[in-house]
Amino acid sequence: MRELAQNTFIRHVRVAEADTAQANVELFACPGDSRLVVTSIRVMADNANSVDVGVQVGFGTAAVPTPALTANDGIAFDHPGVSQGGGAVVNNNGEPIAYGAKDEDLRYTCGEATGGSISIIVHGYVDAYNEASL
Repeated sequence: MRELAQNTFIRHVRVAEADTAQANVELFACPGDSRLVVTSIRVMADNANSVDVGVQVGFGTAAVPTPALTANDGIAFDHPGVSQGGGAVVNNNGEPIAYGAKDEDLRYTCGEATGGSISIIVHGYVDAYNEASL
């Protein structure tokens, strides 16, 4: 298991019904000449939601990549509809589950949480970008 990096981060956002749908919102800005590494993502839906809420978390300088039929880079989490009172977790015991490219920020997109809210919690660390180690 890797040693705990000094530049770890935890980001939590709760998107309420009043916030409406969100698109390409920055969760964590990548410092220059670095890349972000995600080690855990949790998405939880309020039991009061009256609709399922789609959520995507990924890396990009301006937008979360669009999910596609074929595999594409940059998406760390994609769920078409987290049901009311439900959730989803992606975790690898502290090991990386997704790597951003150099200088890509961590972003999220989600549908409207009608009647309630959706919580997105991401753990990770900042890694010095070194092409030789990729």
